Amino acid sequence: MTKYAPLVTFFLIHLATILLIYPEKIIGSTKSGHWEPILVGFFMEWILMWVYLKGLAVFPKMDLVDIFNDLIGKWAARIFLLPLILFFFVDLSVILRVHAEMLTVTFLPEYPIWTIVLLVVIPLYAAWKGIDTIIRSTIILFILCMPITVFSFITSFGNFDIKNSYPLVDAKLSFLNSPDFYSSLFAHTGFLFLGLIPLHKYPILKKHKNIFWTYLSLLVFYFAMVYIPILIFSQETSVRFQFPTIISMDSIDISWIMFDRLTLFYITCTLTSVFVYASLVLWMMINVIQRLYLPFSVTILSIILAAAVLALAGFLPTWNSVQSLIWVDTQIRYYCILVIPAAVFAMGLIKRRQAA
Repeated sequence: MTKYAPLVTFFLIHLATILLIYPEKIIGSTKSGHWEPILVGFFMEWILMWVYLKGLAVFPKMDLVDIFNDLIGKWAARIFLLPLILFFFVDLSVILRVHAEMLTVTFLPEYPIWTIVLLVVIPLYAAWKGIDTIIRSTIILFILCMPITVFSFITSFGNFDIKNSYPLVDAKLSFLNSPDFYSSLFAHTGFLFLGLIPLHKYPILKKHKNIFWTYLSLLVFYFAMVYIPILIFSQETSVRFQFPTIISMDSIDISWIMFDRLTLFYITCTLTSVFVYASLVLWMMINVIQRLYLPFSVTILSIILAAAVLALAGFLPTWNSVQSLIWVDTQIRYYCILVIPAAVFAMGLIKRRQAA
């Protein structure tokens, strides 16, 4: 089963970004036809990932740092990849802060936010152990996480009202004018990690169809996370919720399970996937910084970055400040998901011509 671990990692890092903020953003982006922004974002990543992988395929034993160093030099690589470091840092801070907020709202109202953000210690340890440890551990976490998620989905069906999904079409595509839609695209950045791990060490990733099939399986989750609260509460009500899917799970009453709240299952899965995501993001930051900017030890860089994330995420005063940080992150994200894949693809073309 370990040969499938890289695909499972790819799956879980996407799941971490789908489970919590994504439903709120998509529901807020339009009053009808929510499947439209879901599919637009989904296929946008599909195209960008295809471009990215085509470029990476030309450099089979190199990652982003090696590619940029080789073709444009170290200083240019530093400038070009600096936004990627900033994106990872802000993204990690946002996702930990959001999950700390979620725990505060649901289970730990008396705890200060900053104490819950100390959960960063878990990803810190995983990042310190290295990429192979992170990827291998995802198999166990996946086995624990997925039955819980599927169970949560199935038990919500009894509360559905299909009429809440109407109208099915937004002919004006109004979501394209909504900042919430563009913020939701953070859930489509998971493919970037493919350029920062040693792909040649994982044979299963050499066949790109394996990656695309795994990505296609995620479409169910993109739809489920948005439509579960809509089908239970309607769009007009769901859009008012801070965490619509959490509230949807909390509304389900199942007398035959030993726990009073189904939310516990859902949050367990959410935290499991976010630990994988945070560990991977922290490791990628350390890897790039160590090779391009500061040649410190992994231990020192891990502690510095974890402390910086804690400082930013743990002391954001309000939920509005979190939303502002998400919007700042959105600006940097577009550079990372548009410019970097295009640059890698272009450098791949140049390399092919030189070889010819």
